[in-house]
Amino acid sequence: MGLYVPFGGKVNVLGGDWRQILPFAVYANRTAIVETWLKNSSLWSSFKQFSLISNMRTEPHEQDFASWILHFSNGTLKKGFQLGEDIVEIPEQCVVREFIAEEIFGSSVFVRKGYFMPQE
Repeated sequence: MGLYVPFGGKVNVLGGDWRQILPFAVYANRTAIVETWLKNSSLWSSFKQFSLISNMRTEPHEQDFASWILHFSNGTLKKGFQLGEDIVEIPEQCVVREFIAEEIFGSSVFVRKGYFMPQE
């Protein structure tokens, strides 16, 4: 049954954005945290990596925003958007000044629902 192969010979599919997956190590310094990273694991060579070539979750009119988010997360924004080392200009069309859930889903989504929020 594949006792001496990674994951017992079972196929595993992992998905996600490496920029959003943080390593986890309790009471560890930076070096120890980096060493827990999956890409540093001896198992990493057992994986096949595939990359998607198009973003299927964005509408055609959202492509500029998707591109801006990608450049932002990669740290490769054009100079016009970078105002300083730690300051980035967010395009006006990306700013939500009202209740964000209502902006995205519309006000009718909350008509028949009640939400309870925990208190500290």
